[in-house]
Amino acid sequence: MRKLDKVNCPKCGREMDKGYVYSPEQILWTKSAKKTMFEFDYENLVGPSTFKFKKLSAYRCEDCKIAIFEYDNPI
Repeated sequence: MRKLDKVNCPKCGREMDKGYVYSPEQILWTKSAKKTMFEFDYENLVGPSTFKFKKLSAYRCEDCKIAIFEYDNPI
């Protein structure tokens, strides 16, 4: 899979800033907006970190508050 080199914001069209997204916890994905105490219908994009945070290559538009990240190969 080809890595993203340059990304334009889908909202305003300007070039997005390149950086990284990371979290000491998991990053989960679900299609459901329903708030529940326990979520069962989700996909774990990035598992919890042990000693080092897993960073994901990402792009963001600071003006539009949009972030895009690739979760296939954390560093």
